[in-house]
Amino acid sequence: YVSELHLTRLKGNEGGTYTFQVSNSDVNSSVTLNVYVN
Repeated sequence: YVSELHLTRLKGNEGGTYTFQVSNSDVNSSVTLNVYVN
């Protein structure tokens, strides 16, 4: 499926792959996003 999030403060050179990582004493998790700038 496709989901879109419009980021109004993003600059033209800030596109790319971003990985968000979180962890605690019980679990680790991450999600990777591809950001495209028009």
